[in-house]
Amino acid sequence: MPKLLRRILKYPALLFARLGIVGPLVFFYARIVEEVDPGHSRGDGNLPTLFALTSNRFRGDLEILARTGEFRVLQVPFAWQARLVNLFYPLDTPREAMLQPEADEKIARMQRRYRRFLRAFLPALYKKLGVDCVIGAAIGYVQDLDWGAVSEEVGVPYVVLHRECFVTNSAHFRRFVEFSGKMGKFSGSHIIVHNEVARDAFIRSGYVSPDHISSLGCLRMDRFVQRVRENRPGARSRKKVVFFSFAPGVGLLGRTGLWPKDRSFGFFALFENTHVAFAELARDNPEIDFIVKPKWGDHWVDEIDRVLRNKGIERRGIPNLQITAEADPQGLILDSDVVVGFGSTTLLEAAIAAKPVIVPYFDEALRPEYVDYIHLRDNLHVFDVAESPEALKALIVQRLEDPTVMAECIAARELLFERYVSSLRGDAVRRYIEAIKAVIAERRETLRTQPMPRSTAWGRLGVQTDRGDAEVGAP
Repeated sequence: MPKLLRRILKYPALLFARLGIVGPLVFFYARIVEEVDPGHSRGDGNLPTLFALTSNRFRGDLEILARTGEFRVLQVPFAWQARLVNLFYPLDTPREAMLQPEADEKIARMQRRYRRFLRAFLPALYKKLGVDCVIGAAIGYVQDLDWGAVSEEVGVPYVVLHRECFVTNSAHFRRFVEFSGKMGKFSGSHIIVHNEVARDAFIRSGYVSPDHISSLGCLRMDRFVQRVRENRPGARSRKKVVFFSFAPGVGLLGRTGLWPKDRSFGFFALFENTHVAFAELARDNPEIDFIVKPKWGDHWVDEIDRVLRNKGIERRGIPNLQITAEADPQGLILDSDVVVGFGSTTLLEAAIAAKPVIVPYFDEALRPEYVDYIHLRDNLHVFDVAESPEALKALIVQRLEDPTVMAECIAARELLFERYVSSLRGDAVRRYIEAIKAVIAERRETLRTQPMPRSTAWGRLGVQTDRGDAEVGAP
């Protein structure tokens, strides 16, 4: 949003917030909220309605839930969710401060103002849209925290479907415990994680009690498990190698972001040398298709192009080398002959599909300071390990000629997949449906037997003072 327009909208919105007038914003937001396409006609008009926050981070989970036919799924466009937050918190507010507002009275005051507004805004919006449950994609999205907490206050359960659950080494486990431990207590109804390792970490931190967190698997893996079982590779005229690109900060949870600004720490040499070796092999083997799959485009693709140009490689001059952020990763796996990756769940996805999986393990990966941060470091025996760029190229060629994976290796891979990703029973979707419906039913029963005071459920905004929260009165 242009700065001038943001200012124009900010002051009327703040005035409405102070006066308790939320009607205009409810009217507007009710019209920009989008329904996730269920992929079929909805026969039951009384389906429970889920309202997704930070909807761009669910990566297909919302569509999966909508297409079960068990829920009506709504999503607020992320840009408009963020704009509402930025009416109360400046754009440059540090993330750490928003996670622990009690440490800074200025931030705490912003939070009180925002929550006072939400206490009037959300009940009216939810009533208009028929919302039964609010869902988030991670516990640490600061733009969701106040929204989720106030939803709980006004009687609508907040459930987090925490997606980042790849905890495969001791450092990651410690960081999960440390990070969630600094966030106080979970303010929602329930957290759903993919595996018991992640669940144990959140419980151990004290962030959530055992009865408010469940390990139910990964929604998007049900269909993949089924596709693996049904997969009958068709005849292809060309062989295909897929490289799931990694960022220099992959796995360095708590130490840096995915793209560290300080290039002295991170897998920068490994990133460069792996991508360069892959591109060189593509250039030298025009009869084979080479595909690089980053998690997203823009900056990620620019960084790949930069390291290639530094070595005199122009991607456009290699027609059999493709970089695509949009392609379905699971489709790429099933249609590949060899998979290359580092620090990603795609390693285990390709592993259970009986694909040769090659892990680059050189440069910074060999340094002692990174040992505890390398995903699946203690389980590399189920993959092919390349200890140099030249070894990587040689292994790819070798595995294209002989893609055999022994049965005992596949069995070991399946155990790892179930430990760190999802159940091979393919029952995650069913279990999510049951868990979310149980939370909704429990809240309905609670509200039926213990109705919330009108001043809490549908309260008017109080007047902000510098002394703290004003009284919340009835409309």
